[in-house]
Amino acid sequence: MGLDITVLGKPLPGHEAEFHDLSIALSISNGVRQGDRPRPSFWKYLLGMAPPQISKTEIAAKTDRFNAISTPPYAVLDAPVVGQDAAADAWVRERAATAGKSPEQMLAEMAGYHVLQLLPDCDGLPVYSNGDIGYHVDQTSFRGAFLDLCIDALPRAEAEAAWQMMTAPELLAYGQRLAEHAHLYALANGLVAQLGQRRVDWQDETSPQAQLHIVDSLARWAMFWGSRGHGAYPDF
Repeated sequence: MGLDITVLGKPLPGHEAEFHDLSIALSISNGVRQGDRPRPSFWKYLLGMAPPQISKTEIAAKTDRFNAISTPPYAVLDAPVVGQDAAADAWVRERAATAGKSPEQMLAEMAGYHVLQLLPDCDGLPVYSNGDIGYHVDQTSFRGAFLDLCIDALPRAEAEAAWQMMTAPELLAYGQRLAEHAHLYALANGLVAQLGQRRVDWQDETSPQAQLHIVDSLARWAMFWGSRGHGAYPDF
């Protein structure tokens, strides 16, 4: 099974405690637990390990409330918005024909959409992401499944930690630990000049160059979002 590490919203001022309680409740309803590598909900039910039952109606209500008291991650990136910015509207029009729709129809359907694809590169938009291939996550998510390749660059415990929900301080601390591992691995393999690089050419996905780039990229991504008040959630 694959892992996508998704960015949580940031609580609005005054709603920190409620935000924390709702994030825990929603994570439990989706089979995510602290402290171990979770199995998909299907397997939890099959093995008699299902989380406490929460009705679909209750989940929907909690989700709506969670969204109402939080700022989504894409909002802090200041991306052009469809219906508000000419660049975003032009981006939609260019894709209307491919989608088999008129520009007007597609503009109406995507009104309010933040076009992350128009943003310049930054650590909050990782190279390793499923967000660019029409997956159910957006460009802010990190494809955590790549950590399975980092058998030399990262201790197993740190790779497993990516399967846990993290608060903003926890995500920031995680990124800082990964940065330390990346630095030590770079020193050991003569790759210090590679640290901080957005893109690195590598042929073998388990090569030192590849492993270092994955860990270093995740470290910078985690510190980017954690320092801005956002936590992370495992989507698998």
